[in-house]
Amino acid sequence: MPSAPKPPPVGAVFGPAPPTVRSAVGTAADAPVRRTPVVPGYRTPRLQTLAAALVRTDTPAGRALLFLTSALLGAALMLGAWQGYRYERLLHSVGSLEQEQRRWHERNKQVMDAVVALRSPQHLEAAARKLGLQRIDDSHRLSVQFAAPEAPTRGGDAP
Repeated sequence: MPSAPKPPPVGAVFGPAPPTVRSAVGTAADAPVRRTPVVPGYRTPRLQTLAAALVRTDTPAGRALLFLTSALLGAALMLGAWQGYRYERLLHSVGSLEQEQRRWHERNKQVMDAVVALRSPQHLEAAARKLGLQRIDDSHRLSVQFAAPEAPTRGGDAP
């Protein structure tokens, strides 16, 4: 029976051994680094390597990304709080404006009722009596009627 092929050495498939990483207390320790297998003929896209470098906080770009993310998150929270405060303030303002509109509407109804009462024939007769005015009979009335002017003729013969 033929023997099974030997697997390639670990460094050939997974790349070089992981680098030594300093721990938080400053002593050297071997930290396992998860790496993707190296496939011959395949190149890791530049965007993936850039993203991997930015996620690390021990690089200047990673610290800048962390700071920028924190600042944006803080700004979004502050913007949300400010927007909530503004919403409550506008809600109160709308409520007071609606209350004022109801007061104006009621006042308008009262004025319209007063106008209707003042225009009534009973009120007009009472006001005329207070002024000393009297109703006249039909024999003292004078009626004036206007006649419509005659239309001119076409021939220009005016009488």
